[in-house]
Amino acid sequence: MCILSVGINYSCPDFHFKKKSVPVSEFDGSYVAEWLHAVGDVVKLKRMSPPVASRAYAYTSIAYYEGVVNGMPGFVSTEGKLNGLSGIPAPEKKKIYDWPTVAMTSAKNVTDYILSRELATYDKQLVILYEKQLTKRKAEVSQEIIDGSIAFGKQIADVIIEWAMKDNYEETRWLFYNPAPRSDNPSFWAPTDFGQIALEPYWGTIRTFACTASNQCDQELCYEFSIDASSTAYQEALEVYEVSTNLTEEQRLITLYWADDPGETTTPPGHWISIINQIVKRNHFNLEQSSYIMMEGCVAMADAFISCWQTKYRVNYLRPKTYIQEYLGHKNWEPFVKTPPFPEFSSGHSTCSGAIATVLTELIGDEVEFIDSTHVNTLGLDPRSFKSFLEAGHEATMSRLYGGIHFRCGNEQGFEEGECVGNTVLTTLNVKKN
Repeated sequence: MCILSVGINYSCPDFHFKKKSVPVSEFDGSYVAEWLHAVGDVVKLKRMSPPVASRAYAYTSIAYYEGVVNGMPGFVSTEGKLNGLSGIPAPEKKKIYDWPTVAMTSAKNVTDYILSRELATYDKQLVILYEKQLTKRKAEVSQEIIDGSIAFGKQIADVIIEWAMKDNYEETRWLFYNPAPRSDNPSFWAPTDFGQIALEPYWGTIRTFACTASNQCDQELCYEFSIDASSTAYQEALEVYEVSTNLTEEQRLITLYWADDPGETTTPPGHWISIINQIVKRNHFNLEQSSYIMMEGCVAMADAFISCWQTKYRVNYLRPKTYIQEYLGHKNWEPFVKTPPFPEFSSGHSTCSGAIATVLTELIGDEVEFIDSTHVNTLGLDPRSFKSFLEAGHEATMSRLYGGIHFRCGNEQGFEEGECVGNTVLTTLNVKKN
């Protein structure tokens, strides 16, 4: 409530002269950036795996986009474009809405559901952010508009939550996986460290967001498995061994920079979201631009992980550590980066990077130079400069070879798989009217 006292001039929000909803393009892009950053904090604290994290980022960004799209005249809803999504409510005609409030309410409710398996104590971060942003909006618009916007945001969230409940995520929580024994085929993957359990072996059965199916961008191994010294399989393993045992300082730094380990970081998709957030801030993107770019990018990364994990457990190819120790004779060799507990082909980081780099190149530009400071405060690593998103994506891809956890084929085919996913998302999610 605004109170005027005699002799004192208070500045009051111009509540009573608002005749229509303010366009989303007039708001700052930091609103959505803060939401994805908050989700990343939970991802890091709970040591969420990259596939699970990508799902959380995607649903949050979709919920936010649907909350603001009705205030974006040049854009349309994702309803009918994302697999199975329907029934998104429309705003009441002639009713005034505060779009940031609609979006933050939608995102908060959806994120609460998506992260419901995490400890409730971490929900405080989302509550604090919601209250912070809501307080900011209350200083700009009347309580009546705030109340109507909150109610509309909840309606949107309810539809998205019902849609999310049908993506096969919950069903895969209870499935048992027994790796095929390598005695049946020496090329098969097996855990490389004691006590490792296959990570998300059924992630390829999660409903895709924009791709028609999880195998739409499927890739094939570049060569047949062989232990013959003249074979491509042997030579690629030898390359990993020789590179990893003779790392330059630059290669070592690249490996650490793109490791993006769960628990220490917000995982690979979170790293790319950090890059987007930095570009949003440095280029002063408005909320319309930021919400659109974030939604397309997060959907692409989520579909990339579904696609990649389908490929991984279908091909079921062994890791460099297994090949080098068993067939090159270096029984005590260890990779620079700890080998994760899932098959080698194709590379998850490469697929994710290929997808998001493709999307960002299309939406922002193919020669956009930027500095990435993601790990300055968290890991103490210096910022890295890139001339384009594709350059950054290719560096992330090569980091997996330097780290000793992927063969060249797995990296390169993974990036191609990601490019396919990215282009599919750009075509399917053509939410811009022109």
